[in-house]
Amino acid sequence: MRARLKKAERHKAELEREAKALIQTDAVLRAKFDIFTSIPNVGAVTAMALIADLPELGRLNAKQVAALVGVARMS
Repeated sequence: MRARLKKAERHKAELEREAKALIQTDAVLRAKFDIFTSIPNVGAVTAMALIADLPELGRLNAKQVAALVGVARMS
């Protein structure tokens, strides 16, 4: 079990390195990453998730983003 966990941790670390490397090759993604990670308590993994899952960030206003992620008040 421990060997599997260590292997999974190594795999996770490799995926993070690859994602960071890909982000660094694109100026727009790199700028978004830098902005996200400049926010207190937003680390590299969260920034990468935002970039991957919400490419609309930066193009939509706050209300549109809230609706997109499902936290907008619908009345």
